[in-house]
Amino acid sequence: MIAWYYLALLSSIFMGLSTLVEKKALKTEHPSAFSASFTTLIAIVSLVFIPLANFNIAWSTVAIIYVLSVISTTTYVLTAKVYKHSSVSLSTPILSSLPMFFVVLLAFAFLGEKLTIVQYISIAMLIFATYFIISEKDQPPKKYIMMLVLISFLSGIGFTVSKYLLGGIVNAFTFLILSEIFIAANMLVYMTVKFGGVKEILSNTRVNKLPIISIVILAILYRLTFYFSLYTAQVSLAMPLRNTVNILIIVIAGGMIFKEGSIIKKLVLAIIMVICASVLLI
Repeated sequence: MIAWYYLALLSSIFMGLSTLVEKKALKTEHPSAFSASFTTLIAIVSLVFIPLANFNIAWSTVAIIYVLSVISTTTYVLTAKVYKHSSVSLSTPILSSLPMFFVVLLAFAFLGEKLTIVQYISIAMLIFATYFIISEKDQPPKKYIMMLVLISFLSGIGFTVSKYLLGGIVNAFTFLILSEIFIAANMLVYMTVKFGGVKEILSNTRVNKLPIISIVILAILYRLTFYFSLYTAQVSLAMPLRNTVNILIIVIAGGMIFKEGSIIKKLVLAIIMVICASVLLI
């Protein structure tokens, strides 16, 4: 099997490309409708992996996966809103680094994962670098900063529980299929209550076929590669490696594609964060 760190790096590349496609599409699209469209299609496409899945699992495991799907649904909607209304090279570093703090704490408390003093210092430096990114003059409104913190906390819970499940309780394909079906169902309920339901989802899918299909493919790839990395790696190591490489990709692309401001300072901070993440592997 491919070493976990190669899988984490592949996941970061696929995730970075997915984020860029989403940011570009959200310039003209409604965040909730767009999220509902691609999550529904991901659920449908994930069914091709049924022959590789094993559904002989306890109902308690299914319940945990459903709770995770609620968390994922919430982060999807909030993340789409943040990307639509703020700088991608500002929000992505925050969404990639702050969850590390929560993952380290939760993985230590519930999974027994322990890091060295040097690794803990590296995590602190990642958070410190994030502070300087947040303090940029183009920072989003306060409510979006609060959203970023909430998304980070929920993501930390999601990563930690995912590691617990993928540590031998459920395989990656089963986890992908069930979680995506649950997320799609959650989004359908949300869209029905708040907006136009199935009609709006179908309409959005027709209008945005290319970006949605691109995100579906990239999302499946970055999730599966990350799930496989969690088979053998501590989540408190795999997640920081994946997320910090993703930061570098997004910060560079944010300046080149979206012409976002203060890109040099953000790039320097992103490189510092990557260096800190590399120390976590020592």
